[in-house]
Amino acid sequence: RYEPYVVIRNDEHAPRYDENFEGYGKNKIQYIQHLRYKGFQFSILPAEFIIHYPHPRSTSKKEWLEKRHVHSKVEGHYNNFRSRIQEEHGTKNLAVRVCKRKKAKGARLLST
Repeated sequence: RYEPYVVIRNDEHAPRYDENFEGYGKNKIQYIQHLRYKGFQFSILPAEFIIHYPHPRSTSKKEWLEKRHVHSKVEGHYNNFRSRIQEEHGTKNLAVRVCKRKKAKGARLLST
């Protein structure tokens, strides 16, 4: 239900958001992919937290869920982005590496 948030420095290395992604859908996915293609590495900050304040469903999300043409438009933007980024950086294996660590005694691994 909730996705990870990223915090990066706002400098010349940080890609700008693609303005084609307005409203709802794929904007964070596109941005994370852009960071990965540019070689950003991610770390988990286990002692840090952020609070998600619940809010009513936006009009943009309602349109995304109810109107197929809106969904298709966003998918088109995402596919165009992927083509552009692969032309610029080539195709890469962007598989996420999983850290190996010992499971704490009595802990259970949860899967989604």
